[in-house]
Amino acid sequence: MSMRRTTAKSKEERVFFRASKTAVVFMCVLWFVAFLIGHNPNQIMATAQADQPMRVYVVRQGDTLWSLANRFGEGVSPWDWIDSVEEANGMKSGHALVVGERLLLPMAANRAH
Repeated sequence: MSMRRTTAKSKEERVFFRASKTAVVFMCVLWFVAFLIGHNPNQIMATAQADQPMRVYVVRQGDTLWSLANRFGEGVSPWDWIDSVEEANGMKSGHALVVGERLLLPMAANRAH
């Protein structure tokens, strides 16, 4: 005769455990979806202004929006250029660039063609 060791759990404990497990799975799925949305290049491309030519730029070590404005924002106020980059990429003011991040940058009129 085999003896199985069983632990008697109350109905409340089983319901609590199942609800906790469901909550953890739900939070993991939410995090994963948020991660995908936040790093989806198609989402960034969709927010770009269609009437302004853009280029994709991959952020390198030491890049800041200010340094990029000085490098690519010919003939435009750096502040205005930074505002247009933030808008095109759905950034909030003060966004810290991450190495490898892809940005849409407005092209200067004389570089568009």
